[in-house]
Amino acid sequence: MGKTMRYTRNLIVDFIVDHYRKTIPNIHDEYDHDKLKFESMIQEKVSEMRSKLAICCFSSSLDDILMWGHYGRSHTGVCIAFDIPDEQLIRVRYKKKRPSIDYKEFVSAACAAEFAGGDIAKDKSLREMIKKIYATKSLDWSYENEIRMIRFADEPEIARSKEDDNRYTVKVPTIKAIYLGAKISQKDKASFYEKVDSSLIHEMIISDKGFTVSDSNVSNVNEAR
Repeated sequence: MGKTMRYTRNLIVDFIVDHYRKTIPNIHDEYDHDKLKFESMIQEKVSEMRSKLAICCFSSSLDDILMWGHYGRSHTGVCIAFDIPDEQLIRVRYKKKRPSIDYKEFVSAACAAEFAGGDIAKDKSLREMIKKIYATKSLDWSYENEIRMIRFADEPEIARSKEDDNRYTVKVPTIKAIYLGAKISQKDKASFYEKVDSSLIHEMIISDKGFTVSDSNVSNVNEAR
């Protein structure tokens, strides 16, 4: 195993620059000049990568009462199910400790991209390492069963939002179903049935026996059996 470093806000810049300083002896003044140029270049490329990072969060849990309470406007909102290819998604890992990156692996990939005349900010292997960092959360959030779509702005079908420079837009995937919260207002419910194909609509119910929530369509089928 190579040396690993724990993730911080400026991890990528810090450990590449530190590695560079240890690798290139401070013998001549020109080396100091080169190190400053390298540091500046790394900072610029990392900032460029971070500025282009776009994340969209989903969950694989439909019936979690906490999710409906926290993100479903206390059961008065809706949950939309999308049909997204697995290869476009990354399942979030829940850990006790913050993620770490293999020091040698990252530096080697960065140097290889640079010396090959490529653009570090667009290097596929470095982007995958960064994606893994942003796909890791504390164990405290494990109930969310989160899945993320992590993309970069220069990838196909990604565009910067016209309304907000800090947001990006992506082609909306196919909607498989719309689940109405158990406490949704009659006005909102009627609006959905009026504007959306009713075959896509499901109504959630809160159990009167336990702290659970479920799809009423499924519950009715089970009761009929």
